[in-house]
Order: sequence, then C-alpha cells, then structure tokens
Amino acid sequence: MTTSQYYDTVFATMADRQPKRRAESRVGMVVTTLALPPELHRRLQLAAIEEHAAIAELIRDAVEAHLERLERKSGRSKRGR
Repeated sequence: MTTSQYYDTVFATMADRQPKRRAESRVGMVVTTLALPPELHRRLQLAAIEEHAAIAELIRDAVEAHLERLERKSGRSKRGR
C-alpha cells in the first residue's frame, strides 16, 4: 500500500475524529529545520496518521524521551539543573 492509498483509507474513517494532537501555540518555541531520509519521513507520516498527531508533535515527544533517557543514563537532572 502506498502512502497515498493509506492516507485515503485513514482519512475516510476520520471524519468524526477530534483535531490532531499538537502544541497549543508556538509562542516561546524555537522553530528549526530537520532533514530526514525519505523512508524515515514516510514512516513518520504514517505514525502521525495512526497517532492522529502532528508530525512536529511526534518529533517533540521523541526528542524529549531521548533526552530524558540520556539524562537518566548520565545522572544529570532535567535541563541541566
């Protein structure tokens, strides 16, 4: 199944769903650019559809989880405190 076919299938069943999970505002956030290999981007698009979330929200969640794992591993507290 192509990404386009998957979108068509998912969006056809999403008419009654709630809005995507996303940040309430970008105020106070840093906007950045991210380059991804095509296959990773495709997987991220599909995950966003399945999770009914914005891609940016999934990326923020993944970065936060990764940094928390690193901080636990190194014994550092959150945000360098």
